[in-house]
Amino acid sequence: LDLETDCGPGREFSNPDREEDRILSIALADGRGWELILDGHDLDEKALLKKFVEIVRKRDPDVVAGHNLFKFDLPYLDTRAKRHRVPLALGRDGSRPEFHASRFTAAERTVAYTHAHLHGRQVVDTYLLALAYDVSHRAMENHGLKTVARHFGVAAPDRTYIEGRDIAATFRSDPAAFRRYAADDIRDTAAITPILLAAAFAQSLLLPLPLETVCLRGNAVKIEALLLREYL
Repeated sequence: LDLETDCGPGREFSNPDREEDRILSIALADGRGWELILDGHDLDEKALLKKFVEIVRKRDPDVVAGHNLFKFDLPYLDTRAKRHRVPLALGRDGSRPEFHASRFTAAERTVAYTHAHLHGRQVVDTYLLALAYDVSHRAMENHGLKTVARHFGVAAPDRTYIEGRDIAATFRSDPAAFRRYAADDIRDTAAITPILLAAAFAQSLLLPLPLETVCLRGNAVKIEALLLREYL
């Protein structure tokens, strides 16, 4: 899952609470070749959100992954869905996302974020996984999607790059370039997810914890869970 959003002129960051900062596209992929871009040129924001929910419910994924999913994509979707009174029924039981404040620690770095849980699905944020990976490697200049994709060698050599502050302008002036950029973003996300998720997935087969929890908890919690499993 990857969003592109509008940002008012003269502003640095997109804000879902501002009426004009609408969702411009929702890009989806399953890591097996299927991909779809819901484009704001074709649908207004309300229709975009409705179509997104319909696709998630139809394809019924076990894992929902994205880069910076907790701090940006899911809270943004939730805020805009409430504005349009679109039920964000992404849980397997038709429920909305459950949000609560949380923190993620990777060595000396602590990140405050809004944890989002979808009933019956595992939510994975590859940004946090990249932070954890780089604790031992210390090989990335930052942990943005493009940097992570280049680090793992999965970024296409001809991928389209657009500066964040120029995305909204490109949406209006060059729809084809905007669409290429959205497609490359979701392809990078689909490519880095299995790489970063591999260790956590292996651990989830051993630990009495959901995959989502394994991705977010430190070694002490995992060791304690392993001891508890053996005891029981």
